[in-house]
Amino acid sequence: MEGYWNRNRQAPGVLEALTFTSEIGGPWRPFGVTRMRAYKPDEEGVEVFRRSGLVPSIRVVGQTDMVRRFINAPETQKVTAYGVYRPATATLTLNSVQVGGS
Repeated sequence: MEGYWNRNRQAPGVLEALTFTSEIGGPWRPFGVTRMRAYKPDEEGVEVFRRSGLVPSIRVVGQTDMVRRFINAPETQKVTAYGVYRPATATLTLNSVQVGGS
């Protein structure tokens, strides 16, 4: 998943705006997803998150430094995150987070 903080669906290139929470806290702001690749099922992209429509936010878990890097990334920097999403619990377990680029 790639995107930028503080961008909503009206921003150019944003497919979906999501809200993430974590145990480390952090500012509340929308995450505008600009690119998404779901591997199972592979025909779905950002739609995998829409199945959690009753859940107001997605909980991010993983190594503390990785979660912190994701949650606290500057809004001017592209965030690329890889992980496993579990719709039943609306949890995204991060495996990798890169911050940088525009």
